[in-house]
Amino acid sequence: MFFDDSSRIKIDYEKGLVRLSIKSSDYSVDEFTIPFSEFDSFYDKATSKKDYESNSIKIKWMSREAIVQVRESMYKRRIFKLSEVKINKILSQFGSQKVIYLNWLSSNGLKAHEVTEEYIYRDENHDQEERGDALAKKLEDKIDKVIDICIQLSESVSHLSTKMKELEHKTQNVVISSSSVSSQQSIESDFSFDDNEHFIPSDLNVNLKGTMTSEATSSEDSAMDAAEALKRLRRSK
Repeated sequence: MFFDDSSRIKIDYEKGLVRLSIKSSDYSVDEFTIPFSEFDSFYDKATSKKDYESNSIKIKWMSREAIVQVRESMYKRRIFKLSEVKINKILSQFGSQKVIYLNWLSSNGLKAHEVTEEYIYRDENHDQEERGDALAKKLEDKIDKVIDICIQLSESVSHLSTKMKELEHKTQNVVISSSSVSSQQSIESDFSFDDNEHFIPSDLNVNLKGTMTSEATSSEDSAMDAAEALKRLRRSK
């Protein structure tokens, strides 16, 4: 549902506040809360096309339009450039509402409230304080988590440093040997060998260089040698 009017005025009788709604687009309406006494003074000046300034609302006239500044919060103001027609509509609406409001006060024997900025924005200040406290609490929790992570990292680094020192100590007591390096340990032992026994080194096939030759004999020569040996054996008998 669209906001058909360019502006609307409503007076809160109980609190003595004027609620001014200004349409900024078909889907956006800005609402401002202004003390009745200030808006009443604004009404008197603007009706005569005179400039007016207060803490909650200001108007500065140009030829057939005016700049209206309205306080939105304790730290924010909104500025509108309105035609004379739109401003007159706002003034007309307030004039009608003012008559009804004054009659209500008179019939009930009441006077209009004189509210202050602290009264208007006290909820806003309270909300800001709550948001500030919540933000501070979240920040404090995040700092605690960062501190815990730093402590865990420090403990891990300390543990890793200890393990590295142990590993370094172990590697210093290890003698590294290879096939190309002679053993640095000597084994003293007394072995006796028979004349018919031969000692064959265990590293005989390690790092040997050279050439190896062999003589091949035919099967016929082997047979002749065997025959000669058999003859000699018979003669000796």
